[in-house]
Amino acid sequence: MPLFTPGQDVAVHHDKPWKHGRPIRLHGTVASFDGETLVLARRFRGVGFPYDGLYARKHAGDSGTLEVTRGGWVSRRRYVRRTGALIGESFNIQTPARFLPGQVLYVDLEVDVVYVPHRPEPVEVQDVDDLEAAVASGLLPPEVAAAALEVSETLAARLRLWDGQGPLDWDVRPAPEALTPAVQRFLAHVVSPDQGSVT
Repeated sequence: MPLFTPGQDVAVHHDKPWKHGRPIRLHGTVASFDGETLVLARRFRGVGFPYDGLYARKHAGDSGTLEVTRGGWVSRRRYVRRTGALIGESFNIQTPARFLPGQVLYVDLEVDVVYVPHRPEPVEVQDVDDLEAAVASGLLPPEVAAAALEVSETLAARLRLWDGQGPLDWDVRPAPEALTPAVQRFLAHVVSPDQGSVT
């Protein structure tokens, strides 16, 4: 059975073990899957509500895509108006993404990098304070936070050199030396290889 087929609805498990409340589930339909990179097509509800981190509000007819690679520490979300005009892009930093039939699993590491073309400074690293709070809670090791910041800073540097139109190498991963035993233990704990679920 294939992991993903065109037009299939896929649930993206966007979990934060250090926060209580209803789990976050993103949804989209499969636009393409080459065995390593999954692209989901998305539609948005809540006209008039703000997009998180993009300094813009939702309009009727907005759409977007979500891209994620197998084992990737970044997922890319692109938001466009009905006219095709780019609202912005948000790059989520996360634990390595796992693929299961009809599902994507990762733990959100709080920090995001955004590209908003209509802003004077179009590239921002956001929510570092939320990352620090997760470390302070004792549920996120400092070494994992350091790896997340390394990924975000490398990606932000690439985005500052990007023209907003050409190819972009956004699949940033930590340097091998950042994957310390503490990081590897955390990654092994938060996503169960037997159940394929986030704990």
